[in-house]
Amino acid sequence: MKATPAAEPDNTRTEVSLRGGRAVQPQSPVTRRPVPAALPVDETTDITPHERRMLEAMNSVSSEQFQYIRQMAKKFEDAVNAGDVATQREVRLSVGTMCSYVKCGKPCLSASGDKWTPKRCSGCLGNYYCSKACQTADWKPISGRSTNQPGVYHKDWCKVIRDKYMPQLPYFQAQLTQFPWGRLERDGTFSNKFLQARFDVLDSDYRKAGFWTVPERINPHDNSDDPLLISAAQPFMRPTDNTNLKGYTHGAMMLALEEWPSDVEGWKLQDEALIPHIFFTDQFQPPPRPRPGQVRDWKSWYDWRGLSLESPAAVLMDHVLTTYYLLTETLKVVDLQHPLNERQVVDVHYLGAETELNYLPLFSELALLLPNTHINLTVFSPATHDLLERAKQHYPRSIAAREGPVWEYTAPRPTGGGSIAISLYHAPPLPPIARQLQLRPFKGMWQRSVMMLAPKEPDALVALNAGILAHSTWHEVVSCATMANIPFACTDYAQQSAQMCADHIPKWLNEASRSFPPGENMHQELVRQRTRPVTVNPFHRPGQRPISQVRSPNLGNGFICRIVGPE
Repeated sequence: MKATPAAEPDNTRTEVSLRGGRAVQPQSPVTRRPVPAALPVDETTDITPHERRMLEAMNSVSSEQFQYIRQMAKKFEDAVNAGDVATQREVRLSVGTMCSYVKCGKPCLSASGDKWTPKRCSGCLGNYYCSKACQTADWKPISGRSTNQPGVYHKDWCKVIRDKYMPQLPYFQAQLTQFPWGRLERDGTFSNKFLQARFDVLDSDYRKAGFWTVPERINPHDNSDDPLLISAAQPFMRPTDNTNLKGYTHGAMMLALEEWPSDVEGWKLQDEALIPHIFFTDQFQPPPRPRPGQVRDWKSWYDWRGLSLESPAAVLMDHVLTTYYLLTETLKVVDLQHPLNERQVVDVHYLGAETELNYLPLFSELALLLPNTHINLTVFSPATHDLLERAKQHYPRSIAAREGPVWEYTAPRPTGGGSIAISLYHAPPLPPIARQLQLRPFKGMWQRSVMMLAPKEPDALVALNAGILAHSTWHEVVSCATMANIPFACTDYAQQSAQMCADHIPKWLNEASRSFPPGENMHQELVRQRTRPVTVNPFHRPGQRPISQVRSPNLGNGFICRIVGPE
């Protein structure tokens, strides 16, 4: 894709920082540099200089699971120096191509490790295997699984993938390529890391990458305490390797700072016009009050925000806009048509946060999008729990150590005056009766004690990229939300995963219902017939994820499953 020359920017800008919730003007103007346009691909090597930087960054990571990628990066570098284009392309494919058979999970290479040998299922054209043996094994039932984990038979899904999932690829590709930076790789995937490198925000140090700070690793989730994952770990995704990289903590910015950076400082984009501001100046005015239904997909959000599609904001805002969509459309706990003289207050429990801890101020967008509404957003996850423990012990003056909200924001009156308060969940001490109630010590995941000890139930639960069936800790969440009839929705990367979640949840609930006599309210709620539709999320992260076990749609926050909600 050819690069579009960037408009010549003004020489200065007024930088706004946040101190105690107020916008403060700096003492002197700050020079603004033009944004680097997306670089054209060098067809002789099929790699840009920024992509080379990415490989170098990956090569420096100390995590064991990057041993293989380090080797491939070295092989790639040697091939570039030798002008061996064929080997370069082979390495690019082999780094991203892993076997679809869950008990294998190895790269699709020959025994010598020198040749790329993937085999694609001819029935669905979506799954790849390293050998005929793995393809055959994946067709049959997988033994040795927990009884709470459904069987995964490719035989049962092959036709569905071919007829229902694969035809959606053009839609998802179009959603990506509407952006000038939306480059499709040769295998149809999109590299978020390459994009970050192009905009010079690729780093795991918040001081260099701001809100873009993420760890460099294959698996983005922390699974080390989940017995389900421990028993079925794949060779390159061992639970011991899934913990945070040495020296890295989700939300590290909250440990190091006493105040959040401004939006300009956090986004780290060289052209301020590409930033969806939350603090406004004469040059960057607040958006108008949104009309009900006006913001319905990425294009309409960009238009409402006055952003050019040159901005990479969608890559970082998918969790935020997905939350907006879940609250307004999927669960309908926020009424966009409510009277102007009545202020809505909505308590939301946000479950499983990890990378989101790096950019909580971006959730201020909910205050801009929801006029005359206040959102109390309480964040739960093992990563949040660990962050709080570290803050209390070692960083008592940090953002994370605050007793109250770690972030508060109120939208300007012309936009509607919505507001949000974000808190990290502080578990109260368990009462003496806890043992009789069989309440477990809180380790970060939302559980029965949260509901029983809270002064009131939340208005909604949301869990993004949750992997409901992949983590045993979700069983209790689903059961409690169902018994209390709390609106609950999740997203998943793949439609197959979301559909399996919808299909399997009734089995969990039937098992849970045996703890209550028939006729009791809890029993009736657990066995009540509910619809759990699986739908495409219009605010998914643009671009197919760069994993190649599968070629069917697989995107960050790609698909929504309503677990408990309006029928």
